[in-house]
Amino acid sequence: MFLLMVLSLAMILATFFLVPILCMSIYVLKGPRKIKLSTDLPYVSIILVTRNAGDVICDKLRNTLSLDYPKEKLEVIVFLDGSTDDTSKKAESCSAENVTILSGKEHIGKHNGMNVASRHCKGELLAFTDVDVTLGRDSLLKIVRYFGDKKVGGVCGNKLIAKKNYNLEDAQDTYMKLAGKVKLIESHVESISSNDGTLYVIRKELFRDVPPAVTDDLFVCLTVVAQNYRFMYEPGAKAFMDVPSTNPGHEIRRRRRIVSRSLRGIFIRNETLNPFKYGSFAISLFVNKVLRRLNPVFLLLLFITSLTLAPQNDVIKGILFLQLMFYCLAASYLTPIKRLPVIGKAASFSFYFSLGNYGTLMGVIDFLAGRKIAKW
Repeated sequence: MFLLMVLSLAMILATFFLVPILCMSIYVLKGPRKIKLSTDLPYVSIILVTRNAGDVICDKLRNTLSLDYPKEKLEVIVFLDGSTDDTSKKAESCSAENVTILSGKEHIGKHNGMNVASRHCKGELLAFTDVDVTLGRDSLLKIVRYFGDKKVGGVCGNKLIAKKNYNLEDAQDTYMKLAGKVKLIESHVESISSNDGTLYVIRKELFRDVPPAVTDDLFVCLTVVAQNYRFMYEPGAKAFMDVPSTNPGHEIRRRRRIVSRSLRGIFIRNETLNPFKYGSFAISLFVNKVLRRLNPVFLLLLFITSLTLAPQNDVIKGILFLQLMFYCLAASYLTPIKRLPVIGKAASFSFYFSLGNYGTLMGVIDFLAGRKIAKW
């Protein structure tokens, strides 16, 4: 029982600290891997897959067409995944000469739109973004310079929250900033293990069809790395969006879907978990995307074992007390305490953490049960 408690605690700590420590150690011992940046501006095809986005499609196209990038070297491919509203009509009304609109009759899923759209692209580079994302004017310029290095196959932008007008926004903002710091550390030594669909760019020749029921951003990243190319992170390429989750129920559903689909993608690209071939990237991927998904199990085991062993040891009593305080703090978010400046912010962090772990557990169960989410 004691060994199980220690193991659970060690696994929880590993999911938060092992990857940064590993990458920083490699950085100190070997220094940062050099990147050959370029000032060349290759032809870029921006792919946008959406459905029933009539209220935002024109804003997205205006933002995309206003990017600080030569218009003669930029095209936009919009794929409408079985839209049933006026998205097509509005997209055509605000499009331009370098915009191509494709429509799928049925709602199949984002993966299908990406696969179809990629076959209509003329660009050397494929850029993927979401319809509810506003790109910084210089975001493409900051990313394409990485492709002067022949070993770089993909680059991810920096997801930021534009409007903070929902509950849990501080917790989500902090989580995203911490995730960005981890990506930056990983990028200095190898490849990032967590791509983001708000904005990323890859070499066209490295694109492979995305299967259904996987997270496209992670799967594309794994596909690039599997071909022995690096996948980098550029924090200066900013992509602004509203908070990912607008309420607790939304967060649980979102996390459940992401976890299930990402695990399926890793299962398909399981060769990238081989540390003898992919080095620190394989370890980062395992810790960040597999071991961390098991955190809810480790948290439950830690609570049960420390509760059982607490009467025997004062240190274990302290460990149990800290857990009880944390979960009580999370529960207090449902009371007026959340309006208090300091305690309220701490409550939102603990509540968001607890919600995320519950959604993660549901996602793991979905994956193990073979449930596939290809569209939503």
